[in-house]
Amino acid sequence: VEHDCLLRVYREGIAAIREVDPERPIIIDGSRVGNDPIPEIETPGVTQSCRGYMPFGLSHYLAPWPQYKPDRLPTWPFTERDGRTWDAAVLEEEFTPWKTLQSRGVPVHCGEWGVYRFTPHDVALAWMESFLAMLEAHQVGWSLWNLQGPFGILESQREDVAYESFEGLQLDRAMLELLKRY
Repeated sequence: VEHDCLLRVYREGIAAIREVDPERPIIIDGSRVGNDPIPEIETPGVTQSCRGYMPFGLSHYLAPWPQYKPDRLPTWPFTERDGRTWDAAVLEEEFTPWKTLQSRGVPVHCGEWGVYRFTPHDVALAWMESFLAMLEAHQVGWSLWNLQGPFGILESQREDVAYESFEGLQLDRAMLELLKRY
């Protein structure tokens, strides 16, 4: 139902935008909170946007809002409760539906990704390196959620970071340098 509803809304929205501005770039989110592409929409000028939070137990460790409650400190590679181990190869495998979409000429963007502040810094950086390398290999642009705040490079409130002062804010230089490499 969610997929069909999104499909209808996107098609109507794209048509309405094209009536006003036929050349305007459009970015649509994937279904299932941006985790699945929408292969039925292969419209010129429309980019599909994915998310980058897998494995969720690593990216959202101790975040207060999800129902998922961790049973141990995350590591990278990360092992789920069911024994499935995530590493760079599994990230690549999970990205397959998006690669398939790209192979048909649909541009892909990762519109939201990151690691919440309670994931150990070294684990966050190691996962981020794997994730960014995968996106770069597939020429996928990205947007970190967020630059300032618990997923970001500024004022993240991580307790295991040696911050440097930047214009009155606390900067995570190691994370910034990692992002700059990609």
